[in-house]
Amino acid sequence: MRHLLIAILITLFSGSASAQTAIEREFDTFVHWFSGNWDNEIQTFNEGMQRLPDDMRHGRIHMKYETVKVDGLPGVLFVIENYGKEGLQGDVNYVSVHHFHVDMERQAIAHELWFKTDGNWAYLTDNAQAAADIQPGDYRFNSQCVLYWTREAGQFKGATDPGACVTTEGGEDVTVEATGILTRNDLWRSDLVYDMEGNRIRGLDEFEKFRKAKFYSCYGAIRRFQRRLSHL
Repeated sequence: MRHLLIAILITLFSGSASAQTAIEREFDTFVHWFSGNWDNEIQTFNEGMQRLPDDMRHGRIHMKYETVKVDGLPGVLFVIENYGKEGLQGDVNYVSVHHFHVDMERQAIAHELWFKTDGNWAYLTDNAQAAADIQPGDYRFNSQCVLYWTREAGQFKGATDPGACVTTEGGEDVTVEATGILTRNDLWRSDLVYDMEGNRIRGLDEFEKFRKAKFYSCYGAIRRFQRRLSHL
């Protein structure tokens, strides 16, 4: 009887697992890896030690990625708090919202950058779950500027379609080429901006290289709590 029960449980679990396609299982892994705190302090420190010219150095960035589920919306939202040179113990520079979902036709993970229709996402600072109340009229995104992520061995690679992401900066049309690499502990990204003649306007050849930064999650929360106490 015991062996029969074990066989039934194995069948149930294997049936549940097989109900997910490969890309759906990869999506779960992607979200797990993407979540958390990221910091490029190691890269910026090394660039300083190498005495690179200022125009070849990356600025210090610390990012906190938090997932939000929205009823009726496929995939997940990531609310991302972006900090500067002081890391998580400093002030938030800005908050961004990204939507990730499975694109079955392309067998890839679609990555959309959402812009607030009116104002910005600052109200989500330390309140990421409020993004669950976002309505369709609250945001916009450029459907030509979607990154598509696919798994290759032990990492995910993402990119916009070549030449597809055309947007406007300063009243002029520009083309953006966004690429990324994600592993369990590393996130590399690059955003290169070109004018319509193909001349680069912004962006470095070297990726921005982030590492998972668990330490900052605790330390930064303590510092923010201390600052709030000082204002009481």
